Amino acid sequence: MEESFKRIQLIINGYALLFVALIGIFFNIVGISFASSGKRRGKLYSMLLTSLFVSNMIYLSLDILLYTEILFLPVAKSYIRFYDTIVRSGLRYSLTSSILFLISIAHARLVVIRNPFVSLRYSPKEIRNTFLRYFIPISLTSSIVALPVYWEVDVELSPRTNGVLTLVPSDLRLRPAY
Repeated sequence: MEESFKRIQLIINGYALLFVALIGIFFNIVGISFASSGKRRGKLYSMLLTSLFVSNMIYLSLDILLYTEILFLPVAKSYIRFYDTIVRSGLRYSLTSSILFLISIAHARLVVIRNPFVSLRYSPKEIRNTFLRYFIPISLTSSIVALPVYWEVDVELSPRTNGVLTLVPSDLRLRPAY
């Protein structure tokens, strides 16, 4: 029974995830090149869309890295906690920034719908400043949301796995208030 569970986990978390993530990375690269070329280059909407594609691509890349052991790329046991923490905080950062970029795109479209002639008067400097007014709070908020990952995991020697180092939830993560 346990062997069949490991095989199913390898198929779903290994090969299927890798296949879907590689397709997603490819289409995000196509989206980045489309949004940042031609007449769309330098427009606020294209800059926000490019940022969304980049954060989605980072998420998919880190999602592949999360399952490296399943994909036969071992991580040294002395670095497993550091590796897992960095990958999981990057996943949380990129997922949060992706959601917030979607919200910022919707807000930017709402501003243009409410006052369509204001966007025609924007200079490139004003467009860059408006983009930074979206980008900086999104980056800070995503960093703050990703920060607790550093205290969520502990490493312990597990008697069930013959003394092998395993990652377990920390006391902080197990508290009901958390």
